[in-house]
Amino acid sequence: MLRTLLRMKEPFYISRQEQAPLLREREAFLEHLLRQGTSLPAARSVSWQLVNVIRLLRLTALRDVWIDEVENAARRWARQQHANPLAHSYKTSAAYFVYVAKKWLRFAGALRQPAIPRMRFANEFNDFAKWVVEERGLSAFSVQSHRRKISQFLKWFSERHRSFAALRLRDVDDFLIFKGTSGWSRKSACGYASSLRAFFYYAEQRGWCKPGIAEGIISPRLYTHEGLPEGPQWKQVQQLLKGVTGTVPPPCALKPPCCS
Repeated sequence: MLRTLLRMKEPFYISRQEQAPLLREREAFLEHLLRQGTSLPAARSVSWQLVNVIRLLRLTALRDVWIDEVENAARRWARQQHANPLAHSYKTSAAYFVYVAKKWLRFAGALRQPAIPRMRFANEFNDFAKWVVEERGLSAFSVQSHRRKISQFLKWFSERHRSFAALRLRDVDDFLIFKGTSGWSRKSACGYASSLRAFFYYAEQRGWCKPGIAEGIISPRLYTHEGLPEGPQWKQVQQLLKGVTGTVPPPCALKPPCCS
C-alpha cells in the first residue's frame, strides 16, 4: 500500500520503507497527511524521515515515547548528518526530525510530555476569556493575544504576592516600568496596557480587586511616525552621491565646520 500511496517506483526506496518496522502505523499517518492536503513530495520526505525516527528511537513496536527521548534522538541524528559529506541540510535536520517524530507520535497517541504547570490565577483569566468571547465577541486570536500579555503580568505578580486581592495599581505600574527597562517599545507597552486595562475592568466587576485599577492604567503616547527612520543611512547617502557624481566623498568632506 505504501508504494501506491506515495507512488514510489525506485526499488531501493520501496524496500527500505517496507522493511522498516511499524509499516501499518506509518501508512495510516501518511494517508492522513495526504487527506489533509499535504503534497506528495512533502509526504515522501516525511516517510523517509520516519524510518530514521524509528531507527534512532529503537522502535520495533509502538510504545509511549517521552519528548526528551525524541530530542536526544534528534541530536544524534544531527551529528550523523553533520558527519555525512552528502548531507547538505544538517543545520535544520534536528528540528525536522523532532517535527516529524512529534507529529507522528501524537497522531498515534504515543507522545508523552510532562504536565505543564498550571498558571497562578488561571481561574480568573479563564473567566475573563469566556467573558470577552461571549459578551464582547472577541476572536480566538484576540483572546490568545490577551492571554500572552496578561499571563506575563500574572506570573510576575504571583512571584511577589500570593493574593489577587492584594493587587494595587502600583503593581501594574511597576510591571510596565520593569518591562520598559527591558527593551519594550512604546507600541508594545501600549498593547500590554490595553490588555491589562480590559482584564482589570472585568476583575473589578467581579470584586477580585480594588476598584480604580483599570481606569488608572495609562498607555504611553504613540506618535504617528514612530519607528520610521529619521533619515537615510550613511551607506544609502554614499550610493546616492556616487550615482550623481560618480565618486564617493570621504566622510570628513560632509561634516559641518566646527564652530569657533
